[in-house]
Amino acid sequence: MKIDKNVPIPEDANIKRGRPRIHPFYKMEVMDSVEIRGEAACKSAKSAIYIETKKGKKFCSKRLIDGVRFWRIA
Repeated sequence: MKIDKNVPIPEDANIKRGRPRIHPFYKMEVMDSVEIRGEAACKSAKSAIYIETKKGKKFCSKRLIDGVRFWRIA
């Protein structure tokens, strides 16, 4: 099978770009924070933070009465 190089992708090609991001953790800078309310939303946020920690970012959190606040610390 021959490998072709520099063949442009047509505009109507089906390119999967993944699921859209719900939480803003990927664009947070150090000392930015966000408050997440609701149990289901907090679980989802923890999963998103786990992905960002694999990229070298660090976060801390504080449980609030009706949610959680997350800070990016590194």
